[in-house]
Amino acid sequence: INMNREELLELVKQKDDIEKELNELADELKTQNNVGMTEALVDKEGYPR
Repeated sequence: INMNREELLELVKQKDDIEKELNELADELKTQNNVGMTEALVDKEGYPR
């Protein structure tokens, strides 16, 4: 792939923006009764958390 410096910097910025958004979403989940990225989406009775 042949790309110039500006294109590379734009891709790095997009990656950083995506990572920031993912971290914000993960933090929001953690504030909701400790629901994170690895916990079950339903409780032990099968109801959504």
